[in-house]
Amino acid sequence: MRKLILLQIIILTCATVYSQNPGTTGSLGFFHTHEGRTLLPGRWNFWANVNYWSQQAEYLGAPSEDFPEGNYKLIAANLAISYGIINHLDATLALRLYQETNHWETPENVPDDLFLTIKSGSFSFEQGHFAGALWATVRFPTGKVHNYPWAEYASGSTEYGFFGGISYYYNPFLTDQGVGLHFNFGWWNHNEKDREIDIIDATTTKATIQSQELKMNLAMSIPAGPLQFRVEIFGGVYTNIPDDYVYSAEDYAFVTPSVRYTPLKALSIDLGVDLRISPGDRQRTKGVPDYSNWLDLPTSYPPWKLQVGVLYSILPAGVKQQYGGAVDNIRIRKRLQFYEKVMTEKEKAANIEKDINKKKKAREDADEEIDKMKEELE
Repeated sequence: MRKLILLQIIILTCATVYSQNPGTTGSLGFFHTHEGRTLLPGRWNFWANVNYWSQQAEYLGAPSEDFPEGNYKLIAANLAISYGIINHLDATLALRLYQETNHWETPENVPDDLFLTIKSGSFSFEQGHFAGALWATVRFPTGKVHNYPWAEYASGSTEYGFFGGISYYYNPFLTDQGVGLHFNFGWWNHNEKDREIDIIDATTTKATIQSQELKMNLAMSIPAGPLQFRVEIFGGVYTNIPDDYVYSAEDYAFVTPSVRYTPLKALSIDLGVDLRISPGDRQRTKGVPDYSNWLDLPTSYPPWKLQVGVLYSILPAGVKQQYGGAVDNIRIRKRLQFYEKVMTEKEKAANIEKDINKKKKAREDADEEIDKMKEELE
């Protein structure tokens, strides 16, 4: 048992070193998409993942000393910790441990920004086939520089957003053992007006716009034994377009096929890839230093990003005993307790009905005896 626990810790630690959590999913969900459920009280989830892209660049024209030819990449590292506070409420704290910025003076942030998400969910209806949730996320600018190319726009101010989601489960009792469909929709405020925005050559410019965007996610999961095949479609559309010196001021859309492998009840491993389905041409950014002006590199978001993730879930023994230690899945235990209560009440009702029938039969027998006595008297 000790060797097994040590192996789980080693796997989680290795994943954390080279991980990123896009959008700080946390709680229950996919690489980018939340489920409509929340963690049960007392449960801890440790979620780590890596996304990585690289490309060997060549000069578009004459060589330049300022832009060396070589392998350009985008990589980040992030660890998210989620905790079930009470029924229908959990919280996620995520620290981006490393972010490749591709800035000349500060090529990486160690660490990058801090994220906090409060989620209220598991509001079930239609006999548990559907579950809804609402959540809010705040991004605190703890990194050194922001506004880096090829990644989601980070303004360097305190950003925040509000989201809602709904999930459908074919199997409402064992949700991971049936097909699941999930939809998210939300609004994000970059909150950068009148604040200094970093430019790639170490200069700064004051923002004149408070940019905002709408985000949307759609996901599906299909189980197959210890494997779960997944696919997500996610994207964003700016409702308030940021200033033209923002490197990721483009509308975007990606599709992410992935597979989850669950070798242990407490451990899951995810592997997937983000594939850009939106146009790769630059629509808005201009007038700032840019690698793609000299090298054959993407002008906005990269065409692909590799995704690897690890989920480790812990339910303390004391909490587990509250729901009945013989059942690992607490939701199943709750359902069993509910049905046990129903059966107990049904048995009580049956016993009461039986007593009523006995009394009714005794009354009928007494009426017959009275009738016979009347006949004899007559």
